[in-house]
Amino acid sequence: MAEQKIKQPKPHNLIMNNCEKMSLTGVFDVESFDDKTVVCYTDFGKLFVRGNGLRVDNMNVDSGDMEITGRVYSLSYVDEKPHRSVFSKLFK
Repeated sequence: MAEQKIKQPKPHNLIMNNCEKMSLTGVFDVESFDDKTVVCYTDFGKLFVRGNGLRVDNMNVDSGDMEITGRVYSLSYVDEKPHRSVFSKLFK
């Protein structure tokens, strides 16, 4: 019998100091970044960091550690699970 491996989520922590420096763990990819928005992926969803003068100071894909400096105004997670259409639900 084939053994199924269940993927365990990486530990994800976010520490913010005075809305100006963030340390993140559990980041496995960065989609984009500029001085106003950083978009990265965690096992808990896509993370949007919005602010002013944002800069990615450190990113290690192997360990999943990331540091962002700049003025942070908002953080938001988006869970991007594929949505099934009504027809796919009807015709299983």
